[in-house]
Amino acid sequence: MTQLQRLGVNDSTAARMIGVTKAEFLAMVRTGTMPQPRPLGPGILRWRVADLDDALRPPRFEAEEFEP
Repeated sequence: MTQLQRLGVNDSTAARMIGVTKAEFLAMVRTGTMPQPRPLGPGILRWRVADLDDALRPPRFEAEEFEP
């Protein structure tokens, strides 16, 4: 059987994915450290796994930003 790749997760799963408590994760969302969720329907919020991954990656710099 093929395992499906998750595209979106709830707050509890997102917190576990980055190794923090749900309360810590939601505090990071409030301060902008972590991305906002996407509404899927009434009362249904999900965080895109790609957005969580991007939030944990170091920023990319263009070569022109490092002029000598």
